[in-house]
Amino acid sequence: PFGAVDAAGRGQALGIDPAAERLHLVKNAAAVRGILERSGKVAAVLTGHQHWGGQVTLNGIFYYTLRALVVGAAPEHNSYAEVSFYGSGKILVRGFRQAETAVCVKRT
Repeated sequence: PFGAVDAAGRGQALGIDPAAERLHLVKNAAAVRGILERSGKVAAVLTGHQHWGGQVTLNGIFYYTLRALVVGAAPEHNSYAEVSFYGSGKILVRGFRQAETAVCVKRT
């Protein structure tokens, strides 16, 4: 994952948690985000398996990370989502079980 840090110091969607095991994080996150931003073609980045999950919009790109499935026994600890993209630019992630529901409204 690669992005922002919340008030609790946890990495957010595609975020970097300073206490996390670095072997599983994108080490050139800023460079990757820069490529995505400069393309002008990326509305959202969806990824999974960050234990706390999360979401953030950075420089016009909506990043959403699905919670990890290894936090507890299924089904109550499952995490899955349905994503809808609208012509207006709205992106809706409808989370189920442990996944967060998120809405991003793109400003044009």
